[in-house]
Parts: sequence; structure tokens; C-alpha cells
Amino acid sequence: MFKLAQRLPKSVGSLGNQLSKVSNAPNQLMSQMVPVTFQVMNTPIRHKSKSSAVPSSLSKSMYEHNEEMKDAMKYMDEIYSEVMGQIEKVPQYEEVKPILVRLRDAIDYTVPYGKRFKGVHIVSHFKLLADPKFITPENVKLSGVLGWCAEIIQAYFCMLDDIMDDSDTRRGKPTWYKLPGIGLNAVTDVCLMEMFTFELLKRYFFQHPSCADIHEIFRNLLFLTHMGQGCDFTFIDPVTRKINFKEFTEENYTKLCRYKIIFSTFHNTLELTSAMANVYDPKKIQELDPVLMRIGMMHQSQNDFKDLYRDQGEVLKQVEKSVLGTDIRTGQLTWFAQKALSICNDRQRKIIMDNYGKEDTKHSEAVREVYEELDLKGKFMEFEEESFQWLKKEIPKINNGVPHKIFQDYTYGVFKRRPE
Repeated sequence: MFKLAQRLPKSVGSLGNQLSKVSNAPNQLMSQMVPVTFQVMNTPIRHKSKSSAVPSSLSKSMYEHNEEMKDAMKYMDEIYSEVMGQIEKVPQYEEVKPILVRLRDAIDYTVPYGKRFKGVHIVSHFKLLADPKFITPENVKLSGVLGWCAEIIQAYFCMLDDIMDDSDTRRGKPTWYKLPGIGLNAVTDVCLMEMFTFELLKRYFFQHPSCADIHEIFRNLLFLTHMGQGCDFTFIDPVTRKINFKEFTEENYTKLCRYKIIFSTFHNTLELTSAMANVYDPKKIQELDPVLMRIGMMHQSQNDFKDLYRDQGEVLKQVEKSVLGTDIRTGQLTWFAQKALSICNDRQRKIIMDNYGKEDTKHSEAVREVYEELDLKGKFMEFEEESFQWLKKEIPKINNGVPHKIFQDYTYGVFKRRPE
């Protein structure tokens, strides 16, 4: 996340020509997607359609095991148009219409296409946590709205990461700020997405008994996750790009995971679900920290793995080999980097230090070769299995009233198998 200085977007293949040929309906985007180098699929840039359908084909496969999750995904699709249509009800809409139209464009382009881990689990698990009398049609709808609020903030952080990392693609298509006519205007777009989230909370939740808690949970999420983003700058100088390899330790990697992933994805999802169900108890959630930490650590380390090794079953990683290994080129602290430096010999350490954080592909390949020598892929598989078995043993011990199914679902979302 170290390249924010004076940049213009790189050209993105023949995207500009394709833009004039496509329908504006966002649900048509993914059906026309093809694997890319940087010549990409048809991409809507101006929102005109108000179709309620949004693409969830990329996300549905991970929820095939669970009818409740599939129903939650479908319900989120159904209310998408209404929720995002609230942009047009902003009092200043007509005065600043071009800015808010672009905000809707940014949301349509970035928000619906992820796994929707947070949104789907909020909608589904709300019914597990709430008193049956509290599960009214109105509150079910509010759970969907809250799910979309969580997904907007998730996209907000991804877009900031893309700008700071100078990333060309995310989820198999160009990043928002690399699209023609966007550029660093995307900084304004992400700020508007954050503010629009709180506008949605104000409009929909002003009568909810946990309204104050929900607002505080989102503010805390933003504060903690931005601290996590800041942790990156303790490992590499953003100007000189000199890496402090002494800081590439397991302890610092754990801290990075806690603030960038664990709080934002797992703690926050459970907090929001509990508040939506009007049973929010911060102390009770804090008691669950060891389990949430282990799930979150595995989630982040799997992201590190996918950056290095193409998983043929993962649609979002169908990119050319030259695009893989971004973490090496940008000098990120990853599970693989800290593990390699903890077990390598002097020769291997020198190769890593001479090549890590360098842009040219040959430098990334030199580091990858050291990883292969150290069998880090095998060691990662061992770490993954050990984590899964630990969760399988510890989840049944939870006895503070939070249903075990919640953690089983979280674990399945990370491991694609259930700890039962």
C-alpha cells in the first residue's frame, strides 16, 4: 500500500472501446467475464438500470452447503435496488447529481461482486440469535440492509487498498480507480461510500433498539481497520520502499491479521449480527476471541497463499502468472515471508532480502524459488490442517450462549469444510 504519490491510471487494454458497447445493468457484467491479463470484460461505467437483480454467481458456490445462506444471498439480491436507490433520496441529489451518480456507479461496480461473507452471515445468523418475537418482516429486512452496509464498508477498504497498492485488478476485473475517467477521483468516491453507509444507518435504524450500538460498532470497525492499514508502514518506508526485515516476525504478522482482518471480518460480523438481534454483549464476544482469532488468521494466510499459487477452483484468481505474487513485489508482510525468514539459511535470506519488494517479475521468481526450497507450500498445508483440527476441538467448548453453528459456518467459509 505504498504508491499513492502522483499517479494517473494505466491504460487497461481495450476497455474504453468495450464500454460503449455494453448494457448498463450490473447483473450482466459477470456473465460476460473472461479470464484477463488486462484486456477485460464488458464493464458498466454509468448507472442507468434500476434492476433489482445483482450478480451473485461468484459467491453462491461457497454457500451451496447451506440453504439458509443461499436464501440470505437471494434476499440480499432482492433488496439491493431499494437500498442503493437511497442515494437518489439525498436532499442535495439534484444539485450534485453527477457526483452521486458516480457514487452509485462505484457501488454497483465494487460492492455486489465479492463473497458477501459479512452480509450473508448477518442475514442468516440474525435469525439464530434473535428472540423469535423479534424476527418480524421489518427486522428481517433491516438485517439485509445492515448486511449491505457491511458490504459497502468492505468494498470501501478494498478500494483504498487498491489505490495505495496501485493494483490493476481485483476479482478478475480492473480496479475502480484504474477505469477511464476515474483515477484518483476514486478517493472522493470511497469517502462518499463511507458517508453513504452512515446515511443508510440513519434512515433505516433510527428506531432500532440497538441503533447506538450499531453506529458505534461501525465507527470502531473503521478506527481499528485503519490502524491495521497503518501497521503496514511500520514494515516498509512508503517513500524509499526500504523494508525492515527485522519486523517480519510471526508476532507482527499476528498483529497485522488482528487489526486488518480479524476485527473487520469476524469480530465485526458477529457484533453487527448480535446488535441486529438486540442481544449485543461486547464482553461475551470478547470471550470468543481465541476462536475468532484462529479463524481470522487462517483466512488471511489463505489470502497470502492464493497470491502465490493459482487455485484452479477459485474463479477470482484466474489471472496470468505475471499478476500472481503481488505481495512479493509490493513488499507485504505475509505468512510466507515471515515463515521463510524464520527458517531459512544465510544464502536464502540474502536472496529474499535482495529481491523482496522489487517490481520486476524476475525478483518475485527468485523469492518464490526460495519458498519452494523451503517447502512452504507443504508447511502451509500443515498449518491449515492444524488450525482446522484446533477449531474442531475448541468450538464445542463454547458455552456462553452463542450458537456453535455460527462458528461452524465461519469455519466452513474459510476452510470449505465443517468442524463437526
